[in-house]
Amino acid sequence: TNARKSGELFRNMFYLKQVELDEAQYILGLQCGLPEEFDLDVDLEDLEKRCHTAFSKLEENMTLVEQVLAQ
Repeated sequence: TNARKSGELFRNMFYLKQVELDEAQYILGLQCGLPEEFDLDVDLEDLEKRCHTAFSKLEENMTLVEQVLAQ
């Protein structure tokens, strides 16, 4: 759970990755909000599969971001 500047609470998911550019370390982060109707009682195995799929896609995209930033 996170809070907006207004104080409104919302659920979110973070993806963080440490990268090195020009011999300096950085942490790149992506954040997305989860829908209010997101059910916390979902099957944990199903949730794990969904997270794995999402993180795999994010990893692919972060690799592309690293390549662009390294230019």
